[in-house]
Amino acid sequence: MHRRFEVVPGAQAQVDWGDEAAILAHAGIAKVYSFHMTLSYSRDPFVCFTTSQDLATFWACHRRAFEHFGGVPGSIVYDRTKTVVRRHVAPGKAVPLHPEAVAFAGHYDFDIDVLAA
Repeated sequence: MHRRFEVVPGAQAQVDWGDEAAILAHAGIAKVYSFHMTLSYSRDPFVCFTTSQDLATFWACHRRAFEHFGGVPGSIVYDRTKTVVRRHVAPGKAVPLHPEAVAFAGHYDFDIDVLAA
């Protein structure tokens, strides 16, 4: 069961990785990932494909999404990805954020919202 929620335009986006498995294995590329950012209000999607999920790629994908949308949302929701969360904690405990995630969010002036465990 899902509880529907509403947000105002520009307030929030959601980010997630997809594993596209071996779609380019025939070309000698073992892994392909998809980066997804979706605006919560309009459901406008942005996706790009990469061969890495490292920090540099993660933030580069964010910048491309911001260019695509023409701005930065007020907050971004993440699902406890290692590029944002330093370690997992018990429900109800403060989630320790990766220092680079905190710096990136501060530079682009958005809040980090981590989904509950």
